[in-house]
Amino acid sequence: MINSLLDNLASISSSQHYVAVVREQPIQILRLFVELIIRNAAYLQQLNGNYSSSTSSPNLTQRITHLLRIFYNTLSEIPDKSEARTEQMMASLLQFLLIQSSNIKFFSMGILRVLMHANEHLKKFVLDQRGLELILKIISENQNLRLLRQALRTLTTLIDSKQQIFAEHFVRLAGIDLIVTRIDAVQPSSDDLYPALLTLKLVSDIPQLACMELDRAVHLAIRGTLPPPIPQTTKPGGCISANAVDTFWRNIVNSLGFLRNVCALNEQSRLAEDERAMLLYQLILRLDRTEFHKSVLTSLRRILNSGISLPIESRGIKLAETLLKYLFSHNTQIHLTKIAVEVLIGLVCDQSKLHLSVITHLLGENYQPFKLLDIFSNNIDMYLAILKLIKESCQREVTKFEKSLV
Repeated sequence: MINSLLDNLASISSSQHYVAVVREQPIQILRLFVELIIRNAAYLQQLNGNYSSSTSSPNLTQRITHLLRIFYNTLSEIPDKSEARTEQMMASLLQFLLIQSSNIKFFSMGILRVLMHANEHLKKFVLDQRGLELILKIISENQNLRLLRQALRTLTTLIDSKQQIFAEHFVRLAGIDLIVTRIDAVQPSSDDLYPALLTLKLVSDIPQLACMELDRAVHLAIRGTLPPPIPQTTKPGGCISANAVDTFWRNIVNSLGFLRNVCALNEQSRLAEDERAMLLYQLILRLDRTEFHKSVLTSLRRILNSGISLPIESRGIKLAETLLKYLFSHNTQIHLTKIAVEVLIGLVCDQSKLHLSVITHLLGENYQPFKLLDIFSNNIDMYLAILKLIKESCQREVTKFEKSLV
């Protein structure tokens, strides 16, 4: 009888009449589904973990699948979900993740994701119940791209927290290597890359990363800044959809956030020696996207502060020239201009003197720093920073000239 009822509900759950009923009585509908889910999970628990024999029954598998699918599709129509946000409900959904059914796993994780969003208590409960291990196990074992996407989205919801305990546990479980391996094994779209790159950014300030091998993660972050292939994101007429463009920009933000923090934590990552990363940084500084510029400039400053020299050029593009062009852009925000000046001062003071030669030549030929003094005459911090750049450039060039006479 329950199966028949759920069959009927499944057939009408997308109808306007069903949606109207849910909107009229959301609390009653919510309570009904919560009770059914908890009852079915309790029944499975009574089987002492023998899920394979019990769920081999088509009726039981069908019943749970229908129940979760309908509730998953109904949740968005219920504004107040508080009565479903209980430990018992979360434990029931985690119970379903043990069943060998991709559909049951898919809908269970989707419901979990919605219910624990922005709820630190439930996230901690899921973590304590080894929910993170269950999600990572699904990611590692399944070949279903649809299920992988759902698992990654649920993972990011779980570890997106002000508390580092979630990200730390993820790192201890070798989650970074797992995510990189799984993404490498598929043909990901920008939408597929988004949760993976967001995960990297969310865990990028965890101290354990300082001694880890992160080359593959760095490569994935760089890959995330590349434009998506046009065929998978076009609308009729061959234009890239607005959603695809938005996802691409978000991927760049997440990639740069990961790279920025890795610069500070992990000297082994050696971004300064990765020509692709340095070329990427220079190209991004030429984009009219100031939200990206802070990550790039902060990364460059952190590399210099760690005592590592930055390359003179990447595939023919000189870093000092890129920074000077950026500095002389009148649309640049003050706080970003200040970081750019600090990076240029670091290049001037580099022991190799190679950056100094480039900067001195450009200041003499194309850029006049004293014009910047006029532009920032009302900002004392910027004025002093530019004066320091001029002073360091002059002093280093004089020293270089004196040594050439010896």
